Amino acid sequence: MSLDIVKHSKAGVLSLVSGQAARVLVQVISIVVLARLLTPADYGLTAIVVTLVGLGEIVRDFGLSSSAVQADSLNNREKSNLFWINSLIGTSLAALLFFSAPLLAAWFQDARLADIARVMSLAFLFNGLATQYKAALTRDMKFSHLAISDSLAALLSMVVGIVAAYQGMQYWAIVIQQILLSFFTLVLYVMFHRWLPAWPDIHTSVRRFITFGMHLMGSQMLGQLSRSVDTLIIGQRFGADLLGIYNRGQQLVFMALNQINAPSTTLAIPVLSKLKHDSKEYYRFLNYGQSVLMHAVSLFFGLLVLNADLVINIMLGQQWLSAIPIVQILAIAAIFQVANYSSYWIFVSKGLTRDQLIFTLVSRPVMILIIILGAVWNIYTVAAAYALALLFIWLYCYFFLSKRDIDVTALLKNSVVVCISYLLAVSLGMLSINLYDLGMIYAVIVRNLVFILALLITYKFSLTFSASADCLLKLMTSNLKKLILRK
Repeated sequence: MSLDIVKHSKAGVLSLVSGQAARVLVQVISIVVLARLLTPADYGLTAIVVTLVGLGEIVRDFGLSSSAVQADSLNNREKSNLFWINSLIGTSLAALLFFSAPLLAAWFQDARLADIARVMSLAFLFNGLATQYKAALTRDMKFSHLAISDSLAALLSMVVGIVAAYQGMQYWAIVIQQILLSFFTLVLYVMFHRWLPAWPDIHTSVRRFITFGMHLMGSQMLGQLSRSVDTLIIGQRFGADLLGIYNRGQQLVFMALNQINAPSTTLAIPVLSKLKHDSKEYYRFLNYGQSVLMHAVSLFFGLLVLNADLVINIMLGQQWLSAIPIVQILAIAAIFQVANYSSYWIFVSKGLTRDQLIFTLVSRPVMILIIILGAVWNIYTVAAAYALALLFIWLYCYFFLSKRDIDVTALLKNSVVVCISYLLAVSLGMLSINLYDLGMIYAVIVRNLVFILALLITYKFSLTFSASADCLLKLMTSNLKKLILRK
């Protein structure tokens, strides 16, 4: 049975990767076009509200989507009750944001935020209705349906957003795009999972889901707050223009990171949840998944650090060049964050949400404090503090799990070796162009060649690095063969 699950999960990788690739392409087009139609202030204004909505989304989900996915059993009455709970929470949050909009505008000293917040409150309503539909598709491992829904919703909302920006609607173009993304996603989830909830049944208990979800929500809320505090501090302390610069650099990095996080978590949690009673297969899949993810992510973000100037010029234009250091610093932070993904998979798949909450209560306030200290100077030190905080979270989390009889030895060794190897390769690449006065084209060629050469040498002489890299190479080869056979 466990081997069938793993086989099914590997088959789902192609669907998830294809869907996320399509969504990344859509987002890249959106960023390239909108960056030339909108101003830093437009992005800064909407970033404040989008960040607050992101915090509210943790409460709206209430951990019930993950609870439904990892449960050993889930009947229709329980599923219906969970649907109504998520919908009620979403409606309540929509009302809260709508009526508190004037207070938000007063705190950030910009009256425009009130109207933005009122319209953005609709996101809570749509996402509340969509929660259990997405959970059902995930639980049933319908990864192709999830991929199609997410990529198509992103495409439709992008088209409308670009048209709105071209018509001179300024920051409203971003707001419209965000709301339509939630709406189209809901519609597509419902189309693929043809299910209508029954009326709430007070005789059907969902206490076990709520208990699981409350612990998960608590840890996720502190986690999201620690990831959002940089945006909120910059918006309040440095204003919408500088927040817009920071937000564009952050968006370039986390656009890619979110496309990696979403499919990896969507795939890993249901698979690991089904393997949790088979320790050998559980850790085999866990180590395999981490190896694939770490190399893919480290390679991508290493190249992004090296070529941030080129990427900014092409995607955003010369008016955004001040975002280059932001992209470079946050790309390194992204590697640290992904190194810790496997810890989250363990917490959720094994139902250790209470332990996760304890870990979060200790670690996330430290992260927030580090970021606050970084805000004493400028937006670049905020980014550096964010990266340092994620490094702390990653290493402390493995220590925390090891004290709870979770075998993280292989995970820790692999992730540390991979991180150090790629960061050293990036450093050598950057150093190579500083030693000589090279033109733009030659500098790009030299630094990337040095980076690749350093990785090849590491692959040759480090068994840990080469063993984990082989996992990614085998997966890529396998999926390439499948694509060729389909054609």
